[in-house]
Amino acid sequence: MSLALSSLESQDEDHFIILVHGFQASRQDFILIKNCLEIRFKIKVYISTANEGRTDDDIELQGKRLAL
Repeated sequence: MSLALSSLESQDEDHFIILVHGFQASRQDFILIKNCLEIRFKIKVYISTANEGRTDDDIELQGKRLAL
């Protein structure tokens, strides 16, 4: 377990994680990871769908879509 994740257990603040899939992937690739993180660390995990089906586009364009 990484130091960053283990430190989440001892803090009272709200935390969330945003998972972003890579080249030719989709949100489905993160469902199991999302569920495990939410249960284990009691945090909120979001999965981006901003670039789903459009991972062949320029990285700058994908970054702009993710930021919106």
